[in-house]
Amino acid sequence: MIRHRFCTLLCLAIPAFSGCGNNLRTQRQVDQFGVQRRVLEDQIYDLQYEYNILADKVEELETENTDLRTKVNSTDASGGGPPLIDLHPADNSSAQIQPTLRPKLQPIVRSASHRVESVDNVEAISLEINRLRTVGRNLDGIRGDDTLLVHLQLRSREDELVTPRGSVVVAAYETPSAGSQLLGRWDIDAEQLAEIIRLRPSSRTIPLKLDFPAGSPAMEFIEIKVQFKPANPATSNDLFAVYTLKIIPRLSSAPAWSPNR
Repeated sequence: MIRHRFCTLLCLAIPAFSGCGNNLRTQRQVDQFGVQRRVLEDQIYDLQYEYNILADKVEELETENTDLRTKVNSTDASGGGPPLIDLHPADNSSAQIQPTLRPKLQPIVRSASHRVESVDNVEAISLEINRLRTVGRNLDGIRGDDTLLVHLQLRSREDELVTPRGSVVVAAYETPSAGSQLLGRWDIDAEQLAEIIRLRPSSRTIPLKLDFPAGSPAMEFIEIKVQFKPANPATSNDLFAVYTLKIIPRLSSAPAWSPNR
């Protein structure tokens, strides 16, 4: 009788353990899909940021082109153009006008703006904070963003993304309307920055994960100031960038506790 009951319980337990295994396998697949989705989202944000920069440049060039066309049309209407040159030789002249042979033009290959130089001695002339990927994060489970994820981009004179050697200083403040109190300051030296660049998952940005020293700020908007210091200050100047970020603040006051009655 006891043996019969034991066999019955064993038969009931086997499907239960099998179900647990299936649940664990399903959870692992869900986690993998979540990681892949976050990677694709980062790529979309990077491409959107690059598109916004190029769209601004196109608008600027279109405005400049319109201004130039207006100036050319006004010059033609005034009739003050350069004098015409008579290309026909005189009747008693044997001079022949030979056609000018234009040299063969070689195609100019322009590198894409998202190309990343691996040479450390490339000079950066501008520092940008990627506004699509710079966000606040809640990593301690308590309401409020306690961590900053700041994504930086350094560009060369050719508008290419570069990674020159140097250090970075990041400071977070209350917005000027709230008093501009310092919320945190982080100094990343050249060795640490080089290691971050080497291990970064995407070559488009330089990601910095920064924890607030005192936990989540109490305000909704903070001001982020970034300073890049090149390794050779004699040949390059410091670069600066500022961005106002909206985060989730901590609760201003904890709810009063009362015993259950």
